[in-house]
Amino acid sequence: MKSLNKTLFFFILIITSCSVGKQGVYYVEMNKNPIITAKDNILTIKTGNSIKNTALLIYKIDYKIDTIKKEIELKAFQALGKKYQDSFDIEIKEKVNLSEYKFYWINPDDTKVELEINID
Repeated sequence: MKSLNKTLFFFILIITSCSVGKQGVYYVEMNKNPIITAKDNILTIKTGNSIKNTALLIYKIDYKIDTIKKEIELKAFQALGKKYQDSFDIEIKEKVNLSEYKFYWINPDDTKVELEINID
C-alpha cells in the first residue's frame, strides 16, 4: 500500500509540474512594463517577472514579423527552474527599418498589447 501511495504521489507531482511548466506571459502580470530598445537590428527587451506566478521565471522571448503589416510581435515564456533573466537581446534577421514598425506583446490568449519602443 505504501508503494502505491508513493507511486500515486509521484504521478500527481509529475502531472502538476507539467501543468505549471512552460507557460506564456501576460503583459499585465509582469511586475513592470517591458522596456524595449532597438539599435541596428537588435532588440533589447527588459522585463519584470510575473506577480501572478512568482515561482516562474521568464526564460525566452520569441518574435514574429509581418513585413506587409509592418508589425513585430513578441511572445514570452516562463517556467519553473529556469535561470533568472530580465534582459533579452533578439536579433531581427530580416533587414527592415524598425522605426517603421509597430510592436506588440502577445498574451497567451493571443490578445495584443501595443508597445512603445526606443530606437537609437
